[in-house]
Amino acid sequence: MFQTYSAHDGTTLAYRVSGAGDPVICLPGGPMQSADYLGELGGLPAHRRLLNLNTPPGVVAEFAALFPHAEFAVQPGAGHFPWLDDARRFVTTTAEFLTRP
Repeated sequence: MFQTYSAHDGTTLAYRVSGAGDPVICLPGGPMQSADYLGELGGLPAHRRLLNLNTPPGVVAEFAALFPHAEFAVQPGAGHFPWLDDARRFVTTTAEFLTRP
């Protein structure tokens, strides 16, 4: 289900919501819409509410800096599909973040 948000400066963001529970904002890098290639991230929506946005890494870092407990992670050696390029590292990094108090 796609939704949009319009910021006070006129910028409009499109995002897709799936799952239920505490939200996780997913900011993948890449040229395509997140829904086209993120999928369901290995079943993560069964545990969390995902908000998927398609955003360049520099913008993601700036966005993460706005949130007190956010973390910006770059997976070394991975391209646009870190959950496929090195699924173990992706799941480990994500799980460690999600289990922090």
